[in-house]
Amino acid sequence: MSATAFVLVVTGALLHAYWNVQMKRARGGPGFIWVFTLVAVAFLAPAGVLQLIEIGWWSDPRFLLAAAASALVHVIYHNALQLGYRHGDFSTVYPIARGVAPMLTVVGAAIVLSEAVSVSNWIGAGAIAGGIVLLSVKWGAGASVGHKGVGSMLTA
Repeated sequence: MSATAFVLVVTGALLHAYWNVQMKRARGGPGFIWVFTLVAVAFLAPAGVLQLIEIGWWSDPRFLLAAAASALVHVIYHNALQLGYRHGDFSTVYPIARGVAPMLTVVGAAIVLSEAVSVSNWIGAGAIAGGIVLLSVKWGAGASVGHKGVGSMLTA
């Protein structure tokens, strides 16, 4: 990996974690979600429009369907994340939220897209799922009840 790629990956990870810390601190709700979504759209829209023009999005309406599906998934995800942060600890909610996407990607690729998923990918998805289960259980003297933040995320 080149030094530039490494710096970009680490910077992206740090910005993502910072954004989640701010989301936890804001304890906002739908208004907060709309504001940061509008800021992101305003910042990324020019690059997105140029990319859509380059690939000719109008030639295939599935692009619009994919965009609508992505928007719906993000609305559900951000609301669940906000509820999780409102009721739970950052140290529990953040890793679970980060782990669900890769796990669902492998499962979705296999089930929805009928892709052949390698054994190593299934093992990775299983390890992620196991980690999520371990994070969602309170450990200690008689404390086997799940964390409040995890339950909030799941019921969103």
